[in-house]
Amino acid sequence: MVRGHRTILYRVSIFPRALLALLCLVATGVGAQSPLSLADALARARASGPWRDLAGARGALTRGLQRVESQLPNPVFEFRRERNTPQLRPDEFREIALPLDLTGRRVALVQAGRAAARRAAWDSAAVRLDVEHDVAEAWIAATLATAVAEAAAAQALALDSLAIFDAARFREGAVAEVAALRTRVESDRAALVAAAARGDAARARAALSVWVGGTVAATAPLDAAPLDRPPPLEALLTRAAATRPDARAAQEAATQAALRRTAERRGILSDIQLVGGLKTTAGIANTGLFGVVVPMPLFNQNGGNRDVAAAEARLASADALALALRVEAEVRAAHEAWVAVAALGDAAVTLAPRADDVAGIARATYREGASTLTAVLEAQRAAYDVRVAAAEGLAARLRAALDLKAAVGLAPLDPWSP
Repeated sequence: MVRGHRTILYRVSIFPRALLALLCLVATGVGAQSPLSLADALARARASGPWRDLAGARGALTRGLQRVESQLPNPVFEFRRERNTPQLRPDEFREIALPLDLTGRRVALVQAGRAAARRAAWDSAAVRLDVEHDVAEAWIAATLATAVAEAAAAQALALDSLAIFDAARFREGAVAEVAALRTRVESDRAALVAAAARGDAARARAALSVWVGGTVAATAPLDAAPLDRPPPLEALLTRAAATRPDARAAQEAATQAALRRTAERRGILSDIQLVGGLKTTAGIANTGLFGVVVPMPLFNQNGGNRDVAAAEARLASADALALALRVEAEVRAAHEAWVAVAALGDAAVTLAPRADDVAGIARATYREGASTLTAVLEAQRAAYDVRVAAAEGLAARLRAALDLKAAVGLAPLDPWSP
């Protein structure tokens, strides 16, 4: 009685499991008519992503703040009227006061402003570079998750076909009931893994959609050699020191801080005021007047600002030096990682097909009765693991190339040669 009940369960569960595996396989290819490549993702992020204005806004903010400190003061016009009574005719003063920077403090501030503008340009380039590499990383994550989901769906479909085969042989009395139960358990487990992988792929595509500013239905498959071979290490180090945006921004920040320190040292004496104008005495006599207003630095010698500017200059110089050392270390590490991955050659490309061939042979020999259930399940499980490892290998190769470009200061698809 129990035996017959289990046979009915096999018949009911065969077709839904196969259909589920097929749907998982089809779902991973939704939108395959227009898959999103890495170049497409970067182009969409530049055109419509929410991050396109971030770099420009940060640069404009830096330039605006520096202009506040370096702008020239306005001349002052003064009109005064004295003895404004019916008995006496008034005296009238019409004066213009022009501040003069005799110490050159404002000249240093203007030069610091130019350094700040250059720093803002490099900061904007660094922000754009970071965003593009984040988009590339999100694209790799979505593409890898899709490849894993496809491998899981193929695994579920293959194991479901074995479960159907063993269920039919069990009804014929050709295999023991435990064999049919074992293949069904493995098939169910593979279906769960495929469903979870499909969810992971959907979440990864959703994360990519945020970067590109629109829905991503599918991504293009990973390429075995997406980027050209980089130049030698010494050339990469030289180019990173010259073109990496955050390092150049740190250098300009150090220059700006040094000029601000010079300006504050010159700020012991504030601007003097040159005063000139006309005076009308008693309404009848017009005379010219001239004067000089000189602030006396007795109590305030700009000591606090000088100390702050000196400390900021030291910090900026130390930051620039530390960043230069970090750039060199990152380039060396990224180059070593690239060499290690590139040394594998096309192993990731040929690995998955070979594993699929082994699994296919194992399934065929099992159907012919020349192999054991344990052997075919082990071969099938190994094929899935190898397919996932092959996809991860391709992703690792692409990540290594992109990490090296980021360390040098290049966008994901920029050429190595200038």
